[in-house]
Amino acid sequence: MTSDLALREVELVTQLGVDLRLRTRVGEAPTWPELFAEYDAVFLGVGLPRAVPLGIPGEELPGVRQALDFIEELKLNPPRAKRVGKRVAVIGGGNTAVDAATQAKRLGAERVTMIYRRGRAEMSAFDYEIELLRADGCELLLETVPVRLSGKKHVERLVCQRVAPGKPGKDGKRTLRKVPGTVFTLDVDLVIAAIGQRLEEGALGKIPGLSFEGGAIAVDRATFRTGHPKVWAAGDCANGGAEVVNAVAEGRDAARSLHGTLAGKA
Repeated sequence: MTSDLALREVELVTQLGVDLRLRTRVGEAPTWPELFAEYDAVFLGVGLPRAVPLGIPGEELPGVRQALDFIEELKLNPPRAKRVGKRVAVIGGGNTAVDAATQAKRLGAERVTMIYRRGRAEMSAFDYEIELLRADGCELLLETVPVRLSGKKHVERLVCQRVAPGKPGKDGKRTLRKVPGTVFTLDVDLVIAAIGQRLEEGALGKIPGLSFEGGAIAVDRATFRTGHPKVWAAGDCANGGAEVVNAVAEGRDAARSLHGTLAGKA
């Protein structure tokens, strides 16, 4: 999706008479009580702004990046302005991880290794994305977890270990156990983390009745209403992270629910 196309969609919204207020930190100026006093309904479509950290030693080293930051730089700068290392490791199993891996390869990385802790059947990346990954010459390591990162002034090594599935946990997914004697090291000069995003509780300020589940806003999936009578939410901030088409569909359904509620009060 090109920037021009995205801007044309913004123009369509403004032509409908929508007032855009940019560079505004909601919850501070205006405050939530001020918003609720002025408006009959508030829709939250804020996405998942905080990337989930790897949680391993050494991830603070220069050369360790979050996938969304890496991809954002590609969008904002011409390809020739972006440089990557020769040996790149991407950690994650979704479409975002695939995007980061294939882009790194196309930007000139000699070796790109994508690392995922579970098997192929449990990856959220689409089949055609995995085919693209392999067609671009990227390596895929399954049932492997990162253990630690190291380097003097920049990331240089990524220590990994093989894992095996254990018994299913409360969420239905199998637990993982590290396999003894399977530790190995990859030489790296760029590590890209792509293990998901979260919306931290409290990131939006205090909204009465708003609750969180699994790093996303809890909503009634049929109506997309939250615990506050004036607040609806949809998209990644309410489903925990999916695709653009899911966010569009949920936004449509939330608008129908919002409209029906307000029309019933008229």
